[in-house]
Amino acid sequence: MPFSTPPVRDEGATAPSPFTLSGDDWRVAAGRPTGDWTGGRGAVTAFGLYKRAIGAGPRPVNATEVGLDFATADHLGWRAQPALTSDDEPAPASRVPSGALCTELSEWLRLPHVQLCASGSAAATGLAGGLLRADDHVVLDEQIHKHLYEAAVAATQQVHFSRHLDVEAMGRLMQQLRQHDHHRRILVMTEALFTTDAQTTDLSSLQAACRQYHAWLCVSVASDLGALGPGGAGQLALQDMLGKVDLVVGSFGPTLASPGGFLATRHRELLDQLSWYAAANPACGLACSGPWDEALAGLRRVRSAEGDSRRRRLAAAIAALRAGLVAHGCNILGKAAPVVPLLVGREDAGRMAVRLCAERGFAVRLLEHPEVPMGAARLLLQVSALHEPEQCVLAAARIAEAIIEAEERCGTSGSALCRL
Repeated sequence: MPFSTPPVRDEGATAPSPFTLSGDDWRVAAGRPTGDWTGGRGAVTAFGLYKRAIGAGPRPVNATEVGLDFATADHLGWRAQPALTSDDEPAPASRVPSGALCTELSEWLRLPHVQLCASGSAAATGLAGGLLRADDHVVLDEQIHKHLYEAAVAATQQVHFSRHLDVEAMGRLMQQLRQHDHHRRILVMTEALFTTDAQTTDLSSLQAACRQYHAWLCVSVASDLGALGPGGAGQLALQDMLGKVDLVVGSFGPTLASPGGFLATRHRELLDQLSWYAAANPACGLACSGPWDEALAGLRRVRSAEGDSRRRRLAAAIAALRAGLVAHGCNILGKAAPVVPLLVGREDAGRMAVRLCAERGFAVRLLEHPEVPMGAARLLLQVSALHEPEQCVLAAARIAEAIIEAEERCGTSGSALCRL
């Protein structure tokens, strides 16, 4: 079904979100190709153009050459290296027990109870399904990631939306729910770093509001864990919230370069309840047997001196890319982060910009409605520690050129949001 309005909700709104489809149905409704590539309509062709532009060889290191991948979440660049085991040598898949990985994750996040999952999405889905009944409540930020929304609607019909990053509005919504329903559970789900606009949640204030109204707070750290903060602990460390959030879910892919995900909690009773749910519902993905060799090796690299070095290189690449885009008049959103959202505006111009960037040798993603409000399409650039600052400066200039050309082709030059 076509969506004509952005998914905006008042503080106490309880109407269903326009995000009503999942899987390939969701992509078809949004005008996207099905499959793994999520760059927007026509992106499969654009990715092919990018591959032809860079050829089959390795990524170039000369700043005058093209071929940078800003579409893949590989923040520390581990995917470009051979997979290592926890002892930096080949090992059988069963060598590392799940307890070793759980112990190190628990130390990293300062949360005593950890459950390994098949993926980050499985962690969110299993969490909501295991803790909530059909008449319990979920409160979501209106720009929540699709997999968190789908986890919520799969568990309960009582899904409520609050204004983006507005902790006071979310607190008022929880107060209204608690006044009318004293006994139902309330689960608040948010993200530490929103990829749609590179903004962060005030986790301390939100956790305090949740405790005031007897709600649980679940924070997804899929976009920042490993790439930001002291020791790679992300916004939880930067906001001094390690060990203080009720529930944390995340994925190993973006920074550990490994399949799998996890959920961690301060409360033993919550983990026990989820374990019972997983035993009764083995297909939920909460109970996963691994192998965990690659994930444990990745976690140790992230927390090592090499991980600190990669984060410094990543920060330099982010700064160079953002500065270059600003110098060319681009409207970039949010704070310095491994994701750089670049506002374009109209969806047709955004799709054309993806194709033109690919022709220039730069793979980028497109975010469009229903992921973001209508008429606010944006390019999403995933930055890696392997991107040299000189390459990012060149990329900024060529991406800006691509957007200008896209707007001219689509007849939107008069309202362009990016100029050379």
